[in-house]
Amino acid sequence: MKNSILLLSLLTLVLIGCNKEEIITEPEPFGFCGTADPYSLPNQPDSYFVYHWTSIDSTGTESPMSLIDTTYIIGDTTINGNQFTVYWENFMGGQYNYSYKRDSLGYIVSPNGYIYYTYSDFGTPFNHSSQPGFWDQYSIALENPTPVTVPAGTFSTFIQQLHLYSPTGAAITDCGDSVVNFNYHYASGIGQISAQTEFFNLIQTACSYRERKLVDYYIP
Repeated sequence: MKNSILLLSLLTLVLIGCNKEEIITEPEPFGFCGTADPYSLPNQPDSYFVYHWTSIDSTGTESPMSLIDTTYIIGDTTINGNQFTVYWENFMGGQYNYSYKRDSLGYIVSPNGYIYYTYSDFGTPFNHSSQPGFWDQYSIALENPTPVTVPAGTFSTFIQQLHLYSPTGAAITDCGDSVVNFNYHYASGIGQISAQTEFFNLIQTACSYRERKLVDYYIP
């Protein structure tokens, strides 16, 4: 457990929109709740996106790391009657693997129906899970468009936040934090712009985190 990398937990997909009583009949076009801004999942074959990692200590000091991630869009495929975009990508400098994503009424999901992120249901916690001995956690999408500047440029993004907390209100880090938030920024047509994560034990003992930022991309 202590050597596990903290990633977004994935739960069974629940198809809900901005208004839980509203019946959505057309999945596209679909904007941010309360806005006219559409979101488009990157799906153009031969596109690529390159990310570099930095380490941020408890004082906020950033240190470049040698880790490089790249996501390639291979094409699309049909799984269980649904069309998915096929990605060939790695994480934190590790080995490459295929992943499959599609837009399901504002939720970006896997073939198993698990949620990667949502741009349509803001403010509703999802992907609840418990990490025994560490904390409880859930994800939540934040609605306000947020400009984010990374080496690849400045992008209008929405935030998917991973919220770590103690149900009792006790500290979950040696720095006395009872809540730790990690932010994931997404932009239309490009996908992830930046992401924060860390090893479990370093969150607790060093109060640090790692962040990857988009440094280059190509879309034909």
